[in-house]
Parts: sequence; C-alpha cells; structure tokens
Amino acid sequence: MVNSFYFPDQVGGAERSLKILADALTADGHEVAVLATGEPAAETERVGQVRVFRRPSANIARRLPASLPSGLRKAAFHLHNTYTAGSLRHADEALDAFRPDVVHTNNLAWLSVSVWGAASRRRIPIVHTLRDYALLCANYGFFRGGQPCGTDRCFQCKLLSANKIAATRQVTAVVGNSRYTLDRHLEEGAFPQARHSVIYNGYRTDQPIDARRHPRRDGRPFVVGFIGTLTAHKGVEMLLKTFAGLVRGPWQGHAVELVIAGEGEPSYTAHLRALAEGLPVKFLGVVPQPEFFKQVDVCVVPSLWAEPLSRVLFEAFAHGVPVIASATGGSGELVKPGETGWLFDIHAADGLAVQLQAAYDDADRYEAISRTALALAATFRPERVVSEYIDLYETVQHRG
Repeated sequence: MVNSFYFPDQVGGAERSLKILADALTADGHEVAVLATGEPAAETERVGQVRVFRRPSANIARRLPASLPSGLRKAAFHLHNTYTAGSLRHADEALDAFRPDVVHTNNLAWLSVSVWGAASRRRIPIVHTLRDYALLCANYGFFRGGQPCGTDRCFQCKLLSANKIAATRQVTAVVGNSRYTLDRHLEEGAFPQARHSVIYNGYRTDQPIDARRHPRRDGRPFVVGFIGTLTAHKGVEMLLKTFAGLVRGPWQGHAVELVIAGEGEPSYTAHLRALAEGLPVKFLGVVPQPEFFKQVDVCVVPSLWAEPLSRVLFEAFAHGVPVIASATGGSGELVKPGETGWLFDIHAADGLAVQLQAAYDDADRYEAISRTALALAATFRPERVVSEYIDLYETVQHRG
C-alpha cells in the first residue's frame, strides 16, 4: 500500500480508513507493507503486523525558502508531484524489498504519481483508491476563496493536473470511496484503461448500541452536534449561524444545545467562539468519538465543499445517531431523507434550518431513522471492505 502518511501520522479520514483496511487484511492472513512519507525510525518498522517503509518526502516544496510567494510554492509542489526522482527511488526500494502481488495506492501528495511508474515497470497490477480530488484540484477540494468552485475546473488546476491525469493510464483498477468521487474523475478523462468500482470505507464500533429515543419523549434537551476539523469548508460557521437563528426564533425558550468537537486554527476557532457567545453552545475540543456521540441527538455534516464521503457519516450511523448533511459530494449516497437522516441544499437560505426543525419536530420518525442508520452501519464492517478489496486484487492479478 502507498499513502502520503500512515499511523501514527494521521492527517484525516483517509489515514484512518487505510489503517482499518491494512489491519483487517493482516488479520485475514495477508502480508501488508505501506510506503509513506515521514521521518523513518529505521529502514523499516512495524505498526502492528504491517511493515512500514517511512521515507522523507522528496518534493521540492520542502526545500523552498519560506519567503517565496505561496502561489509559486504551490505550483512547484504540484508540478513536482507528477514526477519526483526521490519518490521513485523510495518506491523502487520498497517494491524490491517487499515484492508485492498488487500495489494499492491512495493519497499520493508528497510522494508523486511516479510511484505508478515503478510498479508499472515491474508489471505489478495497480489499484488506486480515490479519497480526495488531489489529482484534479490544486486545493484538493474544488473550494477557493471561501466558496465551492462548481463543476468547471479553473485553468490553474487543469494545467497543474494534466500530467497527473495522463499518468492514470498506468492504473489497472480505480476505486472511488463514493460514486460521486469516482464519476468526478472519470468525467475529466482520468483512468481511461482502468476497471472502475466503488467501495465504501469500513467502520465498526465494538460497543453495543441501541436505537435512539427522541429527546422530547424523555423531556431532555435536544442536542445538535458537529465533529471534525474547524475550517471554513466544513461549514461549521453556517451551522452556528443557523442554530443562532433558531434559538432566537422558533426555539426560543426551548431546551436545545449545540456541541462542537474538534479543533482548528486558533484565529478561526476564536472567531467561532465569538459567534457562539451568549448561545447554548459547548466547544469540546478533541474528544473520543463514543464520548461525543453519546451526547448528541443529531449530527450535522454541513460541508460546503463536495466532500467525497465524510467518515463522520459512518461513525454517526454506527452510534445510532441520525445525520443532517449538505447535499454535496457523496453524502447523498448514504444519507437518505426520512430513512437515515435529512439532506439540505447549501444554496437555500433556510435549507439547514428547515431540516434541523424537521429533526426536532418528528419524534415518531426519528426513532425509525436511528434504527435504519444502525442497520446500515452494520454493512460497513471492515470484513466486508476487506472481502471486496481481496476480490478486486485477485481480479487485477488475473487481468495482468
């Protein structure tokens, strides 16, 4: 496996998903090695049963002076992410040492797509899982200046991604972690010779979870929750403002609360705290998922960008918590209105408020939604993900 980072270096959901898959594969009796960037503790190391080749990134952006304009640094990073001699050397060393039957690449930022060339020269089948838009967008998320970019890519992104898209011809099979993510890449001409499939991420909680009762049946406060990185594109500011409007309007005098878990840049977090002043809002910081989900009645995923498929959806469902999500990216593939949660249009002025009110009002359907969410979560157990990937690995080996 190849990914920009690997445990304990975890930047986001992609790293957590990859570790779940790697651990499940080794538990099933397979040998797994990972090539990732980072400071190596040794030539190779072990993380559980997984062999890890951790190497410093060879991307030129690491060596550029901090005084260089950010635009030039970004351009250098993306251009070098197409071919990096150092990354190619690291890939050659890892492939020769481990001799895999299949190379499974994931996020390749700081490594470069030259890893595909190393595998292709050795005639090793390549499976690539799409977990973001790094191959298409310089900002990774079609989000710029505080706004989503829309469906048309800008000239800068087309220029910086052209060679990376051309390199996708070397990939044997491509997997989207959502149908939306996969289709977005195929529409841009990526992976023209690859087999296509969608495999959702795996997630499991070992704690026994029962379906939720609506808080108004028990006279408890109605608690709205957000968990994730506190950044503009995650939509937490929109959630805060919408919640404030409800508290000062139809929810005035009602027992309601908003809890926010996660951290972000200090200045942005301070801005959010200022917006929440005088409101029934708690900032929890970083807390374990079970601790967060046991506090909330509905989890909001208000992403402003086309998020491929938020891990929060899997986590919430596994705890029986219904979700209100923006109808962007892959969220609509799991959040089915009236079945596992509610969807809203980020462009509608009262879109989120209407769905929060629906969750607050509909005590009867709430409990059915919680049960359906739990049932759906059971289909995302890691064993299912491993089975689908093993089938794919065997298919590409036969095809090769």
